[in-house]
Amino acid sequence: IKGEEGIFADAVDYRNVPVFAATRYIPEAKLGIVVKIDQAEALLPAKKLQELFLFLIAMTGFFIILVGILISRSITDPIRRLIMMANKIAGGDLSQNVKITTRDEIGSLGRAFNAMTTELKMFYGTLEQKVKSRTRDLENAQMASQNILEDLDIEKLKLELAKAKDEAILASIGDGVVGIDKEGIVIVINQAGCKLLGFASSELLGKKF
Repeated sequence: IKGEEGIFADAVDYRNVPVFAATRYIPEAKLGIVVKIDQAEALLPAKKLQELFLFLIAMTGFFIILVGILISRSITDPIRRLIMMANKIAGGDLSQNVKITTRDEIGSLGRAFNAMTTELKMFYGTLEQKVKSRTRDLENAQMASQNILEDLDIEKLKLELAKAKDEAILASIGDGVVGIDKEGIVIVINQAGCKLLGFASSELLGKKF
């Protein structure tokens, strides 16, 4: 009405509702035109865009977290399986074998793990054969030793019998008998010989006649 023009961003209409308003003056008609729109209605597309933007941020964050979890599990799960298999192998179970599905570092580690398991199987198989062979050798050596000991016992018994026989023969002879070796050392003497010479056998044996 006053011929003033302007834009109002904080106006309130007759309903006491916040609005955006603009005025224009028409000189020919001496009239003023006022155009308004509720702020809630005007900002609705921006609010929807903001909500959509927040939703996209939330979904993007969710997918990033999900992808991160999947990637971490794809890395940690094979390592965890390798650790479990290593513990079983350490317990003596050599039947473990890693299923290789990738060509990355984890796959290389799995192939090295399988190669190690194969070598351990071969090593333990060879070691077992060596142990069995060594056991047989020891058993044979033990049997041979027993046979040798038995032979030695028999020879010892024969020597003892021969010695007892000689001693019995010497003791039965009434005359004094002294036996010496080629060096003149007394090696045998009977009681009659000791009585004749006047010495005990311990004083004569091993001495020069």
